[in-house]
Amino acid sequence: MSEQRVHEEAATWFARMASDEADWPGFTAWLEADPRHGEAYDELALLDDDLSRHADLLEGSDRKSTRLNSSHTDISRMPSSA
Repeated sequence: MSEQRVHEEAATWFARMASDEADWPGFTAWLEADPRHGEAYDELALLDDDLSRHADLLEGSDRKSTRLNSSHTDISRMPSSA
């Protein structure tokens, strides 16, 4: 089996196991069938974790930016004192 196929299967199992369609006996059999399966799945899980952490950081940054922008006073709309 090609490395690409191993990674495609890992992605399929990753999505399946994260859904309500988790098939533990099938997943276990797939993992035990080839050591590359577990390695590919672990790589994908780590990548997903990294992406989640970065998304959390970006969301926090967006919230801060939104707060700053919403509290910004537009001086062009202020009444003149003259």
